[in-house]
Amino acid sequence: MRAVNPEARLVLDGEAISLGGLQGQPNRAFLLDAWLDELQPDPTAWILTDLQTSDAIQLRMDWTRVRHHAPDATWQPKDASLVMTFGPQPNTDAAARFAGVTATVHNELYDGIPLFAKWLEVHNGSRRSLEVDRVTVEELSIVEGTN
Repeated sequence: MRAVNPEARLVLDGEAISLGGLQGQPNRAFLLDAWLDELQPDPTAWILTDLQTSDAIQLRMDWTRVRHHAPDATWQPKDASLVMTFGPQPNTDAAARFAGVTATVHNELYDGIPLFAKWLEVHNGSRRSLEVDRVTVEELSIVEGTN
């Protein structure tokens, strides 16, 4: 693991919102166990309100195998999912502005192939309209390329 990032970021009605995350990592190129006690929650970030895990993802389409060159292949592939729901921290200005609004981050990991799916849903349980200005679902903390 290189850096501790929020699960996602969005701009909602012009306000930048981080979903989870920690602050205080002195170097974002790597993460040392010794730093873990120094990392603190972002006081402005939305907090985790619900967590669901599953050892299977939801099937999105029916599929019938037509090629039989891999007779031991199984469908649906082994996989796992993680669903995290975030909301504004209680007793804050954001809690008043975004009352009834939650953001849900879905993660799906497929076994045996280097693939994962990640998406964000914003649920508006308030009576007013909201504008989603920007969404960042995944930030990769990677080393810069060299020549």
